[in-house]
Amino acid sequence: MPHVTRAPAYSGGKRQFKSARAKEFLVDGKKLPSVDFDIGDSYAGVLPTSNDPKSPTKLFFWFLPSQTEVGSNDLTMFTNGGPGCSSLIGATSENGPLTLAKKITRNPYSWNTVSNVLYIEHPAPVGFSEGNVTIHNEIEIAKPIFGFLQHFVEVFEEMKNVNFWVSGESYAGYYVPYICDYIYAHQSALALSLQGSFLIDPVFSDGVFAFEIPAYPFVKRHQDAFPFNATFWAHLADLHHSCGFDAYLEKYLTYPPPGPFEEPLPGSLETNAYNMTCDMYSAIVLALENITNFNFYNYTGPLDQDYFSRQDVREAFHVPKGTQKWTECSNSNNVPISLNHSYDRYSLKRTLLAHGLWDFRIFSEGSQLGVQNMTWSGAQGLSKPLTVPFMVKGQGHLGNFRTERGFTLAEVDKAGHMIPQDQPQAALQLLQFLLGQRETPSE
Repeated sequence: MPHVTRAPAYSGGKRQFKSARAKEFLVDGKKLPSVDFDIGDSYAGVLPTSNDPKSPTKLFFWFLPSQTEVGSNDLTMFTNGGPGCSSLIGATSENGPLTLAKKITRNPYSWNTVSNVLYIEHPAPVGFSEGNVTIHNEIEIAKPIFGFLQHFVEVFEEMKNVNFWVSGESYAGYYVPYICDYIYAHQSALALSLQGSFLIDPVFSDGVFAFEIPAYPFVKRHQDAFPFNATFWAHLADLHHSCGFDAYLEKYLTYPPPGPFEEPLPGSLETNAYNMTCDMYSAIVLALENITNFNFYNYTGPLDQDYFSRQDVREAFHVPKGTQKWTECSNSNNVPISLNHSYDRYSLKRTLLAHGLWDFRIFSEGSQLGVQNMTWSGAQGLSKPLTVPFMVKGQGHLGNFRTERGFTLAEVDKAGHMIPQDQPQAALQLLQFLLGQRETPSE
């Protein structure tokens, strides 16, 4: 397996972007509408995804240079999931320099305090991106990103050959491996040095793993937050047993794993179609919606929903005239899933998967099952459970993690589906570990 080449150390201070083309995308950090503090210079606009002048597809980006020399030789791409949700959600409510609210505030845990950060809205026509792409397979997700990045390093030529890290959240658990796989296969055609990936509460395995098998143990652990009556609790317990979820967890959520996971998965019919009577997750959600004001994500979006539709904001971010009104998520087709990924297909310096223990959208135990069924560096799963304490500065013990064969699985307590929003300091420490700026995620 080829060795990952890391870019040499950079000691020139914060990078400066001097080309005339780069200056066309300059966003003056002192003059952002309704922002009363300086976020520093950044760059935004649209770039094509290919060299075909007839192609209508252009992706919108927001590029935030590192605020310090420490991260000047690293470029971290971040994408939200959805599918079809804008990465500006992450930039303005999770890990960017500001948080959109009734009063816009500074985020002291912005990822560009330790790295150059690139937010890309994709697939088109998400957000301000142009074109209308129907995704049929993983290549059609990755290839436009690859083409965009080729144009990006031509405009921001000072970024050529820096260390490149791909990160994403939720449904981006499908995007990120595809993007890394495509870059690895075509690395010689891209002047960025792919190093690793960071998945946050990702969808990356079968939905039965992610949603159904761990559902009852989760609600039982947090039963004070689930005001069900005794009859419904008994119904859930019966489903967990009769559908075979309890036996599956006992057999397969072990360290090390017992071997390849058997099919059909529990809750399936003989044809391997899913048995809807075992759709425990939907039953729980419907019950919650009937008795509570339920929110999957602990997220209501930017309170100023129209910020990116304001003309002065569009001009500041170099949104082309005639571009559609910005929305957080578009009606995008789901990306077809390939569930047989082996991380032996490409070599990365470091891969990190973090999951919030309060996440009710995708369960942490589902991620554990997915990892234990995954093969990388010649072996399946983790050999030992997550018992290494994850200590966060100023907060103490906030979960556990385990690192084996270049892969780290971390669980973050008191965090839901969006760790950088709920536990921003924890997310920043995890990023620093990914980048090699600290020896361990723990403080």
